[in-house]
Amino acid sequence: MKFINQYSLILFTAVVIIAMASCKSQGDYPGTDYMPDMGPSIAYEANYYIDADDSYLKYSQRKTSTSGAYDKYTRVRKPVDGTIPRGYAGFASKDANESALLAQDMVDKPLNGFVPYYFPYTEEGKAAAEAAFTSNQFPLTKYAVAKGKNLYNINCAVCHGEKLDGNGVIVENGAYPNQPANFLAEDYINRSEGLYYHAIMHGKGVMSSYSDRLSEEERWQVIHYIKSVQAKELGIDYMANALDANAIDFPSALKELAASKTDTTASKTLVLNNVFFNTGSAFLKLSSKYQLDKLASALRANPSLKVEISGHTDNTGNADSNNILSTERANAVTNYLVINGVSAANLVSKGYGSSEPRDTNATEEGRQANRRTEFKLL
Repeated sequence: MKFINQYSLILFTAVVIIAMASCKSQGDYPGTDYMPDMGPSIAYEANYYIDADDSYLKYSQRKTSTSGAYDKYTRVRKPVDGTIPRGYAGFASKDANESALLAQDMVDKPLNGFVPYYFPYTEEGKAAAEAAFTSNQFPLTKYAVAKGKNLYNINCAVCHGEKLDGNGVIVENGAYPNQPANFLAEDYINRSEGLYYHAIMHGKGVMSSYSDRLSEEERWQVIHYIKSVQAKELGIDYMANALDANAIDFPSALKELAASKTDTTASKTLVLNNVFFNTGSAFLKLSSKYQLDKLASALRANPSLKVEISGHTDNTGNADSNNILSTERANAVTNYLVINGVSAANLVSKGYGSSEPRDTNATEEGRQANRRTEFKLL
């Protein structure tokens, strides 16, 4: 029995020595803590590299470490020069086709508001930004203005006032050292959207930058709201061209088109009025995104439907060129829908050029009506 106990003790000691030796961190191996296969991370923020024995400080040792270098190795570090953060980069500078591809790649990635901005915090930079951004870079919708109002009240109203008159709470109580801008003053009403975007990105005077507090879209939503209030001061209906002012209810529209197959008096097609292209090209403008995203959602909810997307032009120019352009535009719409989850097998795109006008080509209004994208069930 004594021999067995001694043997067991020797065996136990050997196992402990082997285990301790095998768990020691060395080289690229971080070692283990307490249980096999539970090695500590060797990421910068998790371990302190010990140059003396080419090892890493394990979790159990960190609490007793008094080395000042530990803080140096574990604190949050600045990004490598030249790199950009993941998330929401440059939507406004792209057309709807590129935005759809970018949005597809952005699934499950955080929206951090980053977008390259090349105008410096100087008077020259501000003037360049005003010249570059003479209109809002995101579609005008009722939702965008409502969201912009909410964001303005959260981030801006405390200084600039809920009425945009420069009399916020901290101004009225005397805490603000300078009078903030009165956005209802004539000078600010006449300034372009670029002025406001530049101020959001860089700040102005005692106002700090808000680039890290608002995403790219949110910045433009705030500007939409500011411009809507300024327009009201001038008696202008800023929302007259809002994309959702006469939005298509696609679920209902699909039911009506389905019923039209047996109703000879019903319209067989639906005009997508809010699909826009650059002049003479098949590049979808970003403003098309609002309507096409809703159409894509409706088609994903009805996967059995097969549809035709058709492109039409007025009679200006060469007929063959118009046929090519109308086909390319129809293809651009179907490609956008496919990128956004609609089955390619359910989509057909056709270009009809100027062969099926809806109005006269003798007037600009008529020609504009003839330049269109249509949608019908097959």
